[in-house]
Amino acid sequence: MKRNDFFGIKSLVGLALRRDRLKLPLWLVGISLMILSIVHAYAEFSAQEMKDMIIMAAANPGMRLFVAPISMGVIGDIGTFFLFRMSFIIAIMVGIMSIQIVVRHTRHNEETGCAELLSSTVLGRYASLTAALIVAICANIILSFMMAFAMIAGGLPAGGSFVAGFSFGAFGIIFAGIAAICVQLSENSRGSSGLASMALAFVFLINAVGNILGKVNAGGLGYESAWPVWLSPLGWVQQMHAYDENNWWILILFVVLLVPLVYSAFILVNRRDIGRGILAAKPGPGDAPKSLLSPLGLAWRLQRGALLGWMIPIALFALIFGGASQDFGETIEGVEMFEQVLAAAAENFGFMMISVMSVIISIYTMQSLLRKRTEEDGGPLEAVLATPVKRSTWMASHIICSVVGTLILLVIFALGLAVASEATSSQTIAYIKMALYQGSGIIALAGCIIAVYGLLPRISRTLSWVVVMFAMLAGPFFGALLDLPEGLQEISPFSHVGLVPADITASGIIILIIVGVLLGAIGMVSFNRRNLSL
Repeated sequence: MKRNDFFGIKSLVGLALRRDRLKLPLWLVGISLMILSIVHAYAEFSAQEMKDMIIMAAANPGMRLFVAPISMGVIGDIGTFFLFRMSFIIAIMVGIMSIQIVVRHTRHNEETGCAELLSSTVLGRYASLTAALIVAICANIILSFMMAFAMIAGGLPAGGSFVAGFSFGAFGIIFAGIAAICVQLSENSRGSSGLASMALAFVFLINAVGNILGKVNAGGLGYESAWPVWLSPLGWVQQMHAYDENNWWILILFVVLLVPLVYSAFILVNRRDIGRGILAAKPGPGDAPKSLLSPLGLAWRLQRGALLGWMIPIALFALIFGGASQDFGETIEGVEMFEQVLAAAAENFGFMMISVMSVIISIYTMQSLLRKRTEEDGGPLEAVLATPVKRSTWMASHIICSVVGTLILLVIFALGLAVASEATSSQTIAYIKMALYQGSGIIALAGCIIAVYGLLPRISRTLSWVVVMFAMLAGPFFGALLDLPEGLQEISPFSHVGLVPADITASGIIILIIVGVLLGAIGMVSFNRRNLSL
C-alpha cells in the first residue's frame, strides 16, 4: 500500500456526508430517542414487576433468544433490566445501519457508475473503501456517545451508560468491517447487503445457542450464558454487563477482530476490477430452457438464487435449535417455583421456534416481492411487457414465487427442527402444520408490501422495510420486550397467529389470508393503472 492509494479520502468523506445528510441523522437521532423513551417507560416498573418479567423470560427458551443474561445481584435495577430486554434489538439496528452505510458508499457507487466516474479523476485505489469505513466508524462513535447520553438523561448511572453505549458502537463498527468484505465479494449492492445480513444472522444464531444452553439461576432469577456466546460479537456486547460488572476489557476483542476484517477487505480490493466482485457471476447457458418463455418461469429463474441462499441458513437454524431442545430440560433445573411453566415451555419449544423463525422469514418475503421493483427500475420489465404478457400476469408470477418460496422455507425449518429433535411422525406433522399456520401472518404482511409497491413505487423499498420492521417489533416477541401498547401490538399480523397450536383459530387464519389477498389486489390494480418507473 502506497500513500497515493488513499488520495482523495477527504473529498469522498465529504461527498458521503452530503449524500447522507438526512438518512444518517435520522438513524442516530431515531435510535437515541428510542432508547430514551424506553428507559423512561421502564422507570415506571417496580422492582417486583421487573423481577417477575425476568423470571418468566429466563425460564422461556423462546424469550432467551431475545434477552441478555443477567445476574441475581442486580435484579430490580433499571439499567440492567433495560439491557436485559433491549440489547439484542439495539445491536441489530446498529448493525443494519453500519451495513447500509458501507454498501451505499462503495458497491452502490460502483453499481450506478459513480465509482467509475470518480476513478477517472485523481483518486487512490483504496480511497472509496476507506472513506466509507471512516463515515461508518465515526457514525458509530457519535452514536455511542448519543446512546450513553440518552441513558444518562433517563436517569441511569453514567459509568454503565458509557459501557453500554460503546459496546453497541463497537458492534456496529465490527459490521462495518464485515460489510467492507461483503462488498468485495458480490458484484451488486443487493448481494453485498444479503451477505452482510447473513453474517448478522449467523452472529445472532451463535449467541442464541449460547443463551438457550445457558444455566438458569436458582428461582429463575436471570441466567448465565454458555460458552458459545464468546464466539459472537453480539455475545461480547451482552457479556460486558453494563451497570453490573462493566467489563471494559471486552472492547479489546472488538479491536482484535476489526483489524483483520479491514485488512482482508483491502486485500480483496486488489483482487477485482471496479464493478466486479470476487464471486463473479457465471455466464448463462447458450440455450435458454422453455420455462423462460412464460412469466412464471422467468420469475422463478430470477428468484431461485435468493431462495437457495435462504434455505441453507434456515436449515442450519433448524438443526441447531432442534438439537438445543434436547438439552433444554437440563438448563431449567433449580427453578422449582415455575415447574408448570417450564414444563409447558419445554413441550412447546419447537412450536415457539417456528413462530420466531416465521418473523425472520418475512424478510425473505419482502425481498423477493421487491424484486419486482428491481425488474421495473432498469430491469427487463419493459421488454417483457412489450410482448403479449399482461401486467397482472407478470406481477402474479412474482407473487406466486414469493409465497411459494416462503412456504418452502417454513416447511424446511419445521422438518429440520423435527429431525434434529428426534420428533415422532405425529410431532413432525404438527410442526409442519404450525409452520403453514404461521404463513398466514406472512401473507397478510406480503399483501401490505404489494399494496405499497403498487401505490408508492418510488419509496416502496423504504416503506416496505418500515412495514416489516414494525410488524416484527410490534409482534408477540418484541412487542412485549418493548412494552408497547396493546393497540400497537394488535396491528402486527404476527400478533394474530398463535405461538402454539392451542392458540391457533381457524377464523384468525382466514381473516389474515383475506386481508393479505385484498391488500394484494389493491396493489395489482394500482400497478395496472400507473406508469412504469415512477
